[in-house]
Amino acid sequence: LVTYWTRTAFVDVARAILADVADAPPDAPPPLDPTACAEPGLVHGILARRFDVVKTETGRYDYVIERDDAFDALSSCARPRLDQLASLEGPDVWDKARASCEAYCRQRGVRRDE
Repeated sequence: LVTYWTRTAFVDVARAILADVADAPPDAPPPLDPTACAEPGLVHGILARRFDVVKTETGRYDYVIERDDAFDALSSCARPRLDQLASLEGPDVWDKARASCEAYCRQRGVRRDE
């Protein structure tokens, strides 16, 4: 069984945060990218060299992030770069990242239950 992600909000949010805080290009992959194997045919091509691919399926997995953990979860893919920036520039980096995350969610209508 091989599982990989083709798209996730975590990566989209991480890209937005890094574009705001680290002046990264908006489409640059974050340091931790669970969608790194999403290129069409990549995983199947690798597997087909050594295995018979018997079945494939694509599914959707919805999740709910608790409000108190939302920033930590949504910024997780950007955390290595944010840690590095915070060590160089100070803790204000985290305030900027949190504000960027909140703006991203607000602009896209991500619901925050109170």
